[in-house]
Amino acid sequence: MSRARIAFGIAGVISGTVWALGGTDTLAAAARRLAELLPLMIVLGGVSAILLVAVPRGTLAGPVVLISVGLLGIAAERGMLSRSLLAHLPAFILIGVGVIVAMSRRQNIQIETGVERYTAILFPANRYVCGEAPRKVIARAIFGLLRLDLSRAEHPAFPRLWIDVTCVMGRVEVILPEDWEVQAGRVELARRMTFGGTLSRSDLAPFNEQKGEFEKNLVVLNVLGWSGAVVVERKSQSSGG
Repeated sequence: MSRARIAFGIAGVISGTVWALGGTDTLAAAARRLAELLPLMIVLGGVSAILLVAVPRGTLAGPVVLISVGLLGIAAERGMLSRSLLAHLPAFILIGVGVIVAMSRRQNIQIETGVERYTAILFPANRYVCGEAPRKVIARAIFGLLRLDLSRAEHPAFPRLWIDVTCVMGRVEVILPEDWEVQAGRVELARRMTFGGTLSRSDLAPFNEQKGEFEKNLVVLNVLGWSGAVVVERKSQSSGG
């Protein structure tokens, strides 16, 4: 993160705060008010840090919407949504923009690792894989639905395609070509999970790749989760939709 971006973000926060509190003559009162709000600011800062670290890029919309709705509900319940507060709304927007700019991360150069990650948090997500499939897929559904369609993908140039599923009170649907074989791998950490679809074999796949697996277009499904659902569907590569 560049120093210019941090400076610009902090300047936006300071400008918005001073504007909201009535100008530079109210800095002493602002300091006292900020001291009163310090515990709440620490909690919100911790939540923001957790979201930025734990939530993949592009999936923050759901948590941010829920947090915003919850804060508005608390404010309305305590009678904090006064006309004075609404009049300062542009200032608060400026504060929010400044915080976002200061905390935002620049896009890093992607390194080819053969691993793709697909995530659905709160809201449904549909992901389609065409061409050669990655070496490994990490699919995560947290209170949401992730539909991962590999029906038109080509099996990677490896004996196995690994799909690691993490599902917490969500649903993951994996759509595969009908001629690919599917076996369960590590599922001992799946608790209160519902499984749908059919596997090619009922026994668990060996932990390590075996000789002769190249001809099988094998997919090994590892599942970790609680109170969710994982469904495997098959579709012909020649079919549409």
